[in-house]
Amino acid sequence: MIRISPLGGIAALAFVAQATIGQAWAAPQPLGLVMTIEPAPLHCERGKCVAVLASFCLQQSRLPPGPGDEYLLAPGTEVRLVVTRTDGSSVALDGAALLKFVSRIGFSTTSAEIDRDALVAAAGGEWQQAVVEVGERATLLPVAVAGDQKPLTGEEIALAQGPWRRQAEALFDKPNPRSDANRIIARAISVLPEDWKSDGVAAHDTAWGAALAAPGRGFTQDGVALGRRMFAACKNTVAQSLKWALRTCLERRLDEQQREINQEYWDQQSGV
Repeated sequence: MIRISPLGGIAALAFVAQATIGQAWAAPQPLGLVMTIEPAPLHCERGKCVAVLASFCLQQSRLPPGPGDEYLLAPGTEVRLVVTRTDGSSVALDGAALLKFVSRIGFSTTSAEIDRDALVAAAGGEWQQAVVEVGERATLLPVAVAGDQKPLTGEEIALAQGPWRRQAEALFDKPNPRSDANRIIARAISVLPEDWKSDGVAAHDTAWGAALAAPGRGFTQDGVALGRRMFAACKNTVAQSLKWALRTCLERRLDEQQREINQEYWDQQSGV
């Protein structure tokens, strides 16, 4: 049976503290992007369009990224930005060239971002829908920072793109209940407002429609059921709180479950 455990903020802080001791000024972990079964929608606020993607750590021995750390797609990684124009035509664009990838909560979620004006220009005009599609074995490498005393080595990069990433496929990419639920919840997060003041029934209904009203057939039934339970549990939490946005609750639950899967991956790798 799959269990939804309570939010673990203190445990998460302890995890980060333990991971970062003695590693200041070192490049953070390379990340894997979970392959999308259904595309992740882009949601635009204040001139910026963002899709939230489930991600995971490929190398436990390096510190986790902080909020806002930037990443680049590793060579060979395929991420597409598919835009439907207002006339109904569509175009597939190179995500590596157009999107910026930014860590959100540790290693568990990553934003794919683009300015709205840049998206209009790339699409050749106004658009009515845009989604992000993540291909197989997608890998993110941290952007090099001046003064980094411990950058990723060529060997680490080769391992992250190769055997480490292949090992992660069964747990994160292949259809399975926990990973499917996380993919679904990430889609819901993508269309929810950042500001809790804008949170409300209409926003919740939009998120439900984007992620859970008619999930794709590629998801497992247990994964869809778990995603529905996660969503319902957070709606109940928000209903009992004055300043707790649905987006925040869902992000924390996704983070908690993604860390659980990641621990299994590390155990398999004997602590990479």
